Amino acid sequence: MQRWEYGYLILIRVATGPVGQVGRGATIVVISDREGRNAVELGPLDPGDVWAFNLAGDRGWLVNVKGVLSQRNSPWMLDLVVSLVGPEARFESVTSYDMRRPVAAS
Repeated sequence: MQRWEYGYLILIRVATGPVGQVGRGATIVVISDREGRNAVELGPLDPGDVWAFNLAGDRGWLVNVKGVLSQRNSPWMLDLVVSLVGPEARFESVTSYDMRRPVAAS
């Protein structure tokens, strides 16, 4: 029987500049797995979800493309955004995707 490791792909979209600015700023990609939150990368401007899916796929993950969209964020997300983008950054959205990858037989 195949065993699986499970995790989450989290996309944090942020904006900078004046409130009401049109368009997106950066997308922060977080892979959360049994080792914790890692592989944090600042994506290019408006990369689309496929860019993040490919990043997870390169690490062996199969991503469930039905994401959960939220306007809420956690304190660790705020700290991450401030450290990568700066204190002027504002959350636009947070989308979370389930993912899994095969565990090697032992």
